[in-house]
Amino acid sequence: MPKLFPIYIEVEELAVGKVMRLLNKMPGVAKFNLDMDRPAKPNGMREPKQRRAPKKFDMKAEDFIGDILFKNGATPASVLKQHFADVGRSPNSVNSQLSDMQEKKLIKQDGLGGWVLTKLARDRLRNRAHYKKKGGK
Repeated sequence: MPKLFPIYIEVEELAVGKVMRLLNKMPGVAKFNLDMDRPAKPNGMREPKQRRAPKKFDMKAEDFIGDILFKNGATPASVLKQHFADVGRSPNSVNSQLSDMQEKKLIKQDGLGGWVLTKLARDRLRNRAHYKKKGGK
């Protein structure tokens, strides 16, 4: 009997039947084994990367930026990114947060490249600080 060489192929789920029939008819194929025990990888891709659980922070990013701007006044995005990095947040998330806050009319640019709070945001922060002093959350 001639020497047999094992060949492993991966086939799409829809084509399994057709491929099995073709292999069965093909001369020179002595036998084939189906290894159905291993779970199929999605779309023939490698194993998915393990995602890390998102970090939990005690303050929303919007409040964090609001507090920084309330205390420091006009602040450029680069400084905000540094503050985010200092507390373990992703510095790249600053841009999307600034955009969201600008849409909510909580911040605006001061014309010199810095971000400042609008009157609406300053009033909200003052009320929050006043509420905390009176024993609220």
